[in-house]
Amino acid sequence: MWGTHGTLSIASTFSPAPDTSRLEVHGTLLADSSRPTLLFEALLPTRCYRPRKDVRAELIPSEARSCCAYKGHTSYLSPPSATS
Repeated sequence: MWGTHGTLSIASTFSPAPDTSRLEVHGTLLADSSRPTLLFEALLPTRCYRPRKDVRAELIPSEARSCCAYKGHTSYLSPPSATS
């Protein structure tokens, strides 16, 4: 995926992660995936995305929203302990 921000060209690449991915917060397992995907994007840290089916925790929709000119609009989910 390629995009342009002003005069800066930005490349984004998705790649299957070579290992499994486990996400825990305060000892609570939120996700355990054998098929995570890494997003490499110029000027930003690498991010790890996991399939929704691999999320183990009960998540609550967050009011947070964001928009990217290249990836579109998104909303977020939070574990119950993060919303109380």
